[in-house]
Formats: sequence, C-alpha cells, structure tokens
Amino acid sequence: MGGQRRGVVDALLTYSGSGQNMTQEVFKRLYDALQAHPNWTLIALNYGDSGTGTDYHDGANPFGENAFMVYRWAVSAARAYTVEMLIQWSYGSNSLETHPDAAPARIKGSLGSTGPNIGVAFCIARDTNGGDESGWNGTTNADGTDTKGTPVWEHSAGGSLQIYPRSNNAGGNYATNRENMMELYQDSSGGWTQDHRWSCVFDDDNIFFRIRADSSGFTKQVMGAGIYTPMSGTSSPLDRPFFAFDATGSGSSGDGFIEEEQYGSLAGNAGQEGGVAAPGNGNVLNATFEKSTYFLNTLKQPNPHYAPATQYDSFDFRIGSDDSDGGPQGFLGWVNDGFFLTTIERPNESVRADLSMLVSTADDVGTAEGLETPWDGATTPGSTATRDGVLF
Repeated sequence: MGGQRRGVVDALLTYSGSGQNMTQEVFKRLYDALQAHPNWTLIALNYGDSGTGTDYHDGANPFGENAFMVYRWAVSAARAYTVEMLIQWSYGSNSLETHPDAAPARIKGSLGSTGPNIGVAFCIARDTNGGDESGWNGTTNADGTDTKGTPVWEHSAGGSLQIYPRSNNAGGNYATNRENMMELYQDSSGGWTQDHRWSCVFDDDNIFFRIRADSSGFTKQVMGAGIYTPMSGTSSPLDRPFFAFDATGSGSSGDGFIEEEQYGSLAGNAGQEGGVAAPGNGNVLNATFEKSTYFLNTLKQPNPHYAPATQYDSFDFRIGSDDSDGGPQGFLGWVNDGFFLTTIERPNESVRADLSMLVSTADDVGTAEGLETPWDGATTPGSTATRDGVLF
C-alpha cells in the first residue's frame, strides 16, 4: 500500500548567525522534493515577500518570506479521494500575514512574530453528492503569483470539508477563516542557534517530517499525516479516513511522538495538534494513537525469538478519539499500511539493516517509545554535509 516512497533525508542546516536562512532552506528543499512526486500536483504557488523564484536564499531568484505552496494528492490505489496540502513559512518580525497574498494565516493560533515558522494544513472536500472536489479557495496559477482566499478552504453549496488541524472545523476557533496550520517547525524563542538535520519522506498516501539539533540525539519535532483503515459498522459513513499530527520537542530531551496523547484541539494552540476523520461528513475529532502495550515493553524488547536475538518489534497503531473538548470518545480504526509503526527500547535514528526504516524518539538512549517511518534505503543518518540532503 502507499506506492513508491520518496522524499529528502538527512539535510543539514548550518547556523550562520540567523535561523532565517535555515527556515527558507527547509521550505525550498521541500518544494524540490514535492515537485518530484508524480502523483502530487502543484496547484498554487506564491514566491513570498520580495521573492522572485524557487531558489535558495543565496540563489538568483529565491523564495521570499511568507511563500506558500499547495499540492493536490491524486486518487491512489488505497485512497478514493483527493487531499490538498498547504505549506507556508515566515521568520522573525515578518509575521505570517505580512505579505497580503499569504493572509489569512496562523500556526497553532500564532502569527509567528518571532523565530522560524513553517506551517502545514490538509483539506479534503466533498460536493453536495458526496463526490470529490477541491477545497482550496485561492487562485491556482501555480506560477508564484497565487493568492489565498478568505476563508482559505471552502466547499460548494451542500458540500463539506475535513480540515487538519481540527481547529478549522465547526466549533473550532478558526472555523470562520479556516487559516490555522499545524507546524513543521515553530520556535517562538528564536532558538535555532545551532546546526539542525531534517528529513521528509512520503508515498502516495502518507507524509512524515522530522527535525533534530545536529549536536543532540533526540528528535525535536515531528509532523505526519496519512490514511487509516476504518472500523466497520460506524454510525454514518466514514469514507475519507485520514489523520494528521504534530508534536514539538522542548528542553534537552524533546517530546517526539507521544502516544495516547490528544492531537487536535478546538483552540488550535496545543503542543500536539492534528485530528482524525470520524463518522459524518466533515467531522474531524482529536486523534489519539494507541500502541500494542503488552509486547512493546522493556521486558520483551529486543525479541528473543529472533535470530539474532538483538532485533526489535515494530507494530501498527490503533487510532481513535479521546476528546477533552467534549466530543465523542472511542476507537476508529487501524494505522496499518506499514508507513507509521510503533516501537520501543531503540535509540533515536536507529535504522534497520537495509536502511529502509528509521526510528524517531524523544531520547538518544532508547528508553522512550519510538515512531518508525520509512528511510531511503541507502543513507546512514547523520552522514551528509549539505543542505540538499539526499533526494530519492
């Protein structure tokens, strides 16, 4: 399931007195990687404030601050509906709405007035007959001149939307303009004062982004989104099963991916944001992930039944809602197409022998729960020395 895996891994961000250039480098290289995906189409692009093209900041025609891009994920073998993804960046005193074409915009409820800011949002739209349609409400020139609409996402008469993060949906703080985003990276303290490494891997149906400080062993930030297999017998149709999450690291240990936490608040400003599709058109609740707790513990890992007995288990997730905002609580289905796996007792950036999967954890000694996601099958983590990383 999911199709061919692609992306960019192990890209090095070199601190040279300002995190601004580092933030722009992430956005630009993400653009390069996404452009190489044959099934995801660029439908809107804005070069940003004083931007003239798609180069790095030191190129002839760079992306400027507040640049944004929108990609449409085509229908796939495992997914009978399209998904649209918005990514936007800013830095420092130039807030997300400084460039009028990029407004309205928030990242976790903030204009991002200090530090690096890269936001992401996803939208799935239905028409009045339940069919597929575009939810993007801006222009679609895809030539650097596009503008947002207000609201950012919209549906036709009688239709509905699923927007991630959850706070853009009915009852959320941003349900009017639908401008709130999750974060690829946001640091309100302006703390990008050291080198970092980041990666983003995707297939036809899922995407995962991670970043860490180059001098530390823990994962500082993760963001993911993708499909899940819904339970049967739901109270109303659940025909567009999708989820999204982000988690922000902090201090010296990082948070990484935290299972059994709630991803997606109505306020839209929590440490973990996102959401999960629930029964009913346009119904997005908080996403809660549950691992296999019996075998994933320190007494049973590594698994002694392997040969050699130094190998660890990785399992699918169960997903549901556990809503502190008063919404329904319960199991919804399985994250089980092999893109997102849960593991434990493995240090951050552990890889399988074939370099096909990599572990992201909140520590570097392997005592925390980990998230195992695809890698490129060729690159040793931490081995590159360029901002381009490895595009595959």
